[in-house]
Amino acid sequence: MFSFKSSTRKIMHYKFSYRNPNTHLIDIALSIDEVKAQQLNLHLPSWRPGRYEIANFAQNILNLGACEEKGDPLEVYKTSKDSWEIRSNTSTSIEVRYSYYAFTMDAGNSWLDEEQLYINFINCAIYAEDRLTQPCSISLDVPENYVCATGLVPQGPHRFIAESYYQLVDSPLIASASLRRIQYSIDGIKCEFNLWIQGELPRTTQQLIHDFERFTKKQVAVMGGFPCEDYHFLFQCLPYKHYHGVEHFNSTTITVGPSEELSERPAYKILLGVSCHELFHTWNVIRLRPKEMVPYNFKEENYHKTGFITEGVTTYYGYLFLVRSNVWSLDE
Repeated sequence: MFSFKSSTRKIMHYKFSYRNPNTHLIDIALSIDEVKAQQLNLHLPSWRPGRYEIANFAQNILNLGACEEKGDPLEVYKTSKDSWEIRSNTSTSIEVRYSYYAFTMDAGNSWLDEEQLYINFINCAIYAEDRLTQPCSISLDVPENYVCATGLVPQGPHRFIAESYYQLVDSPLIASASLRRIQYSIDGIKCEFNLWIQGELPRTTQQLIHDFERFTKKQVAVMGGFPCEDYHFLFQCLPYKHYHGVEHFNSTTITVGPSEELSERPAYKILLGVSCHELFHTWNVIRLRPKEMVPYNFKEENYHKTGFITEGVTTYYGYLFLVRSNVWSLDE
């Protein structure tokens, strides 16, 4: 359980744990200090950046309750499918506890089993509506030998910090004992590029570095630099047919399969294609963003009229970079 400590900064503290990974239930505790109102409004996003569609993540929320600093329960009312109202009374610190059913494997959802904890925080991190721009801290109660792959800033073993809720939900995380990590860099750029591989990707480290370095170097040359100090490709290599990728602030999550086919050129070419595409999103959409999505509205649809730029231009340039860097042939 979180300790309740006073702070001049309104930080939302999240703790993620689980009892039996085979139930696929993540236990989440959200600690909120500096509560000054008698009513606290909480929400779970309905809109997921990078997908351009409404979602119903709240259907996976179970047993939500709240208590004040002494442990006494507080009244909780559900006001919509993904909103809650807590009567805080005179409490200045509140802890909200609930479980999340994490059993959907793609690049935008969450998964828990005995091999890994995989979280897209947009699915399951409930927020207080007045603290979107305030820092968030993350603590994971996972086995000691688990390694974490994420773009979040580490604060110790299995602990991380985000500058705001916007950054938190733009920073997916994989925690596992079987993660494979490959690193590379580009001359003249102060950025460490990381390939995190969960599952089997039957390509040597040398092959992967050779191809990823080439298209990364071409993008950096064309765009005149790179906007991140570190970047993370999070790969879920699956034993069945799958293909999905989502861009994030300084990372991307990519799910591909079947992994055994990645040893062959056709499937490997697809992996290179989605990787180059998502890397270019670091500029287009993440930083060069449609005005309708500044800032993101997590409660409802974010309509925009420039999809031909957000995805069309990204797809075209993703392929073009692969050809110009000689990672793909012109025929490919």
